[in-house]
This record gives sequence, C-alpha cells and structure tokens, in this order.
Amino acid sequence: MRMLWSWVGVEADARMKIKRANGLWAKVKGGLKGTRVSKRWKVRIVETCVENGLMFDCQVRVWWKKDVKSMLKWIDKCYRYVWSDKNGQPLRQMQARGENMQDVRNRLGVKSVQWKIEKMVLERIGHVM
Repeated sequence: MRMLWSWVGVEADARMKIKRANGLWAKVKGGLKGTRVSKRWKVRIVETCVENGLMFDCQVRVWWKKDVKSMLKWIDKCYRYVWSDKNGQPLRQMQARGENMQDVRNRLGVKSVQWKIEKMVLERIGHVM
C-alpha cells in the first residue's frame, strides 16, 4: 500500500524506489548521450536527478542491509556508465584497468549510498533532538 510517497512494507518500498529511479535514469541517460559535459557535471546531474529520487525519505525508516545493497548496486551501474569512456561495456573496462567500484567512486568524487543514508539519518536525529 502506498502512503505519503512511500510503500508500506519493507520489500515493496525498496523495489518501488528502484523502479522509480530506473525511470528517472532512463530520461537522464538519454539526455547525457552525446553531450560534451564533463564527467564531474554528469555525476552532479545523476546525483541530483536520479540518486535523490532513489533516496527520497530514506532517513525516516530502518533499512535492511540487503535493501541498501540493492540500491547501491543499482546506483553504481549509473556511475559506471558516467565513468566509462563509452568504448565497450563499463564492467569490462573496469576489469581491463584493474579497478573496482570503490576506485570508480573515488575518481568521480562520490560517496556510497550507505554512507549518504547514514549521514541523513544522523542529521535527522540531531535535528529532532
């Protein structure tokens, strides 16, 4: 059941957040293709348009590790696309260069979804108290 922009039920909420972010990513990815915008700005666009949609109201409920992991896995796919040089599949490029996802995030200057959720929760706790 949907209530105040969130789905009641832990599994349904995480699935629907990813589904909603998937639609946003399709629009953003189409807009980023063929542009001459720097990777830094592409990352900011993805953070603003896609990641914020994925993490909307994430600080107000408890998250299971598997849900955070699935969200992290999904958003990492977007960052791999931004990081790649578009000459093949991003995962194969990472393998050829000997880099892992943490290296990609460091190059792009992005924190993980888990870190961002924890930060938002702590900010909310501090604000309420």
